[in-house]
Amino acid sequence: MAEVAEGRFIMGLGASSEPVVQRWNGVKYEKPYARTRDVLRFVKQALDGEKIDEIFETFEVHGFSSRARSWCVRRSCSGHCARHVAPRRPRGRRRHPQLARGQ
Repeated sequence: MAEVAEGRFIMGLGASSEPVVQRWNGVKYEKPYARTRDVLRFVKQALDGEKIDEIFETFEVHGFSSRARSWCVRRSCSGHCARHVAPRRPRGRRRHPQLARGQ
């Protein structure tokens, strides 16, 4: 997607809401902050091109690898891809800044 958009792609991540997660996706809506934190950590590792074999607090990933790092470096992302978090609720806004850093 980022390649087609010539570097202008921004991925939005968040905990969503209980009705969407439970009714539409059939997954229990538990620990939304922890799940968002874990997804952000996974995405960062994937964008950094790491092979991921990790048990996060809210899910597990085994043997995932991506070529995202090499793409990002080729596209002059200064060696990293920015991460931004924009929680809707005040509690999320207080908790998430340290996770994303948009750098």
